[in-house]
Parts: sequence; structure tokens; C-alpha cells
Amino acid sequence: MRKLLDSVAQQGALATYQKAMNRLDSYTPLGYSLCGVVVEVGAGAEQFSVGQLVAAAGNEFALHAEVNWVPTNLCVPVPDGVAPEHAAFATVGAIAMQGVRRAEVALGETACVIGLGLIGQLVVRLLVASGVQVVGLDVVEARCRAAEKAGALICAAPDEDGLHEVERVLLDRTGGLGADHILLAAGGDSNGPVEVAARLARDRARVVDIGKTRLDLPWNAYYDKELDVRFSRSYGPGRYDDRYELEGIDYPAGYVRWTERRNLACFLDLLVDGSVDVAALISGVHPGRRSGRRLQPAGRGLLQGVGFLLSYGDPAEAASLDRTMHVATRPNRSRHPRRRPSSAHVALRLHRSGQLRHLDVAAPPEGQLRGRARVGGHDEVPVRAQRPTQVRLRRRSRRASSRCSTTTRSTRCSSSPGITRMPAWSARPSSAASTVFVEKPLALTEEQLAAGSGNGREDRQRPRHGRLQPEVRTALHRSAGTLRSVSRSGVGPLS
Repeated sequence: MRKLLDSVAQQGALATYQKAMNRLDSYTPLGYSLCGVVVEVGAGAEQFSVGQLVAAAGNEFALHAEVNWVPTNLCVPVPDGVAPEHAAFATVGAIAMQGVRRAEVALGETACVIGLGLIGQLVVRLLVASGVQVVGLDVVEARCRAAEKAGALICAAPDEDGLHEVERVLLDRTGGLGADHILLAAGGDSNGPVEVAARLARDRARVVDIGKTRLDLPWNAYYDKELDVRFSRSYGPGRYDDRYELEGIDYPAGYVRWTERRNLACFLDLLVDGSVDVAALISGVHPGRRSGRRLQPAGRGLLQGVGFLLSYGDPAEAASLDRTMHVATRPNRSRHPRRRPSSAHVALRLHRSGQLRHLDVAAPPEGQLRGRARVGGHDEVPVRAQRPTQVRLRRRSRRASSRCSTTTRSTRCSSSPGITRMPAWSARPSSAASTVFVEKPLALTEEQLAAGSGNGREDRQRPRHGRLQPEVRTALHRSAGTLRSVSRSGVGPLS
């Protein structure tokens, strides 16, 4: 809500509404767990080799696609003896493992797993491998039987009869105490899981939320037993830390023993020695290119099973994929055909282009630019001038689906004939070998500036003060007399 109000104050209600609609209209890449073969090794990832079987994680990297770019700390080698189909479970296994670690289970203790979907099934297997006595609850009968085959004492539906039976087993095994740990692996907006957790837990037990369920805690029940409520965040320490995930800066094992990458590797080790078996969780394998129609019933709850794999064919084919794709554009059906542009083409290199929907970009003050934009990694978009120094780009995915070309090689953009402008959006250093108009400061010192420029050509910077413009404009309109302005800027390196 705070971001929404700030956007309305800075850009206006109409622009905020259009931005929100564009965001909702965007396609979201799917997937965060995979196993594949390395087809190329980048700088800093020399620990891997081409042809090596690896497992990878990350909802921005381990996507359902033929080729993915994965940072080092989100990728681990697959040990010998582990089938690729089983190694594909590494990420969801790390999610379950982090939940078990947050519970701090010990040999001989008891645990109740509420929700026996894919994550819940893996939690049951990890708890059994840790010497914990497990019971489970789920509304699907087949999932209960699968968890019992994996080693659970008893699993039942969360109705009154099922709860009575599970509670009887727990009290019998614990001498009337109750479960030492409750692990919530359920989803939805029902408050039933947290209420059941309070009923089955012993005094001062731990309740760990792994899934995403409603958590309106019944205060009296949780207070009376002084229950310890904990959250389990994704794959483990390092998640959502860009320095760890993107820059490859690992945490010392002496301070953080189990990071998300070490959790991935640990789960694969458990597959090697047979401590955890995921073969029974595979409900089907489908070709990746034809998976949409086959998996549509899953959205309506009609697909039976807990684990479905998508296969993308021979890795050798992925290694030979052309990095540049050319697609014919849609013919212009306008009543007023546009004139062929002369030299005003703009080549855009967009990193993470799927998240860039509506952009205001700096451009040299050379009047209005007209024509079409050739976009690397993005649909072709119309270009029109808004102000002398800016060009507004809008992707209209519903009405315009034409493209010129897409490429993963920046040199193909910069060396294409007729291309005279190439704005670049990237969180990483650009390799463009031409003059760059930079919106934000390049460096804090002259040495950093010299090291970052590299091409010996003049770089121009345009400071960004858009956030303060509404406040300055309001102050100027309210003032009737002489104004005194005080500007402060930080100069030199930060210490």
C-alpha cells in the first residue's frame, strides 16, 4: 500500500493505474527446481564443467525452459548414482529440509505434518530419516497412504474422527504429552491447520510454518501451551540475499552451517545413500513444450498425484541453439500506413525484460524519434517522443505481438546495420563499446570511473531527481516572495 501511495504521489493516479494494469498483463516465468546438463560455463563458475549434471534452484533462474542461466550459489553437482529425474526434486527437497532444520528435531521425538502435498511428503521422509516418529493430516486419502508407506505411523483426514485417531496415537507414543513439533505444509485461507496444531502439540512445542496458510493464531490456546511459532524461509540462509545468490559470496560454514546451496547438496546426498526416496512421488513425466494443456486440470484440482516432471529433450540440442532469433513482423493494417523511418532506429538490450513493462528512458536531445524499436529479448514496441529528452516505450502484448529479432549477444545489437542508439537496462556492467548516456552515477571516485569506462569515450550522466519534483513544484507554487535554496551533495568516496 505504501508503494502504491508513493507512486500516485509521484506519477499521478492515471499513470499508476496503467502501470498496475501492465504488471497484471505480464507473463510470469514458471519453475524454480530443475536438473540439467551444463552447456556453457561463465566467469567465476569454473568449478563446473560442460557436460556435467547439476541441480539448480531459483524462481528467476531454474525456470521451465530449455536453457537457463543460473548463478553459482544456486547450482550444485549431482552425485553419481542419482537419476536426473530424482535430482530435479533438489529445490523442493531443500524447502522441506529447511523446515525440518527450523524445527530443531531430535532422535526419538514426535512430529505432526499438516498437509501432505509434495512438500509435506518430503518433510515426512526427512523426519523419518532423522529418527523422528511422524503422524500426518491431509484431506486426500491417497496422500495419507503414501506418507504411511514412507514411514509415518498414521495419517488421516483432519475431520473429528481422523483427529481423534491421530491424537490417540500421539498420546500413546509420548506418554500423554503430545507432539513435540507441528510442521504446517498446507496452503489456503483456512485457519484450521493452526487450530489443529494447538490441539495436538505438547506444552512448549514448536510450530513451524513451511507453506502459506492462514495464521490467525488462537491466542488462548497458544498462550496456555506457550507454543513457539517459527517460519521457514524458502531453501535456507542466503535466500533473497543478492550478494549471496547473484555475486556468489558464500557464508562461512563456522557461522552459517546450512545455507541454501548446502541444503541442496545435502538433499542429493540423502538420495545417494537411499535415506530419502522420491521415486514414489513422480506421478508423471511430460514433454515441456506440450505441458500446458496436459497440466491444466491441476489448476482446477482435478489432477491426481503430487509430483510431475517436465522434460526438455537432449541437452546436446540446447547447446546448439542459435542465440539470435528472427521473427517476421505483422503487416501494418492501419488506415494510414506509417512512413519508413530514415535513421531513427533504437536498439534496446533489456536484461530481465519480462519484468520491464513500461519504461521512461533517457535519450540524447535530438528532437523526436520515430519508427520501430528493435528489441533484444523483448517484443517489438512502438516508439514515440514524449519530451525532447525522453522516449517512452510501451509494450502492448495484447495488440502487438510482432518482433524483429531477439538475441542474447549484445554485440549483435550494437553491430547491426542501421542501429544508431542502444539504451541498456542492466544491474550488471554493460559491455557496450559506444558512448553511454548514464542515468545514475557511474562511480564514487575518479579511479572507479576510469576503471569502469574502459572505452576511453566521453560518458554523460543525468542525475535523477524525479522523486523530489512534486515536492519542489508544490513549494514553488506556494511561495509568494523571495526564495532561498540550499543544496547539499556528497562529494568523494564514502567511508
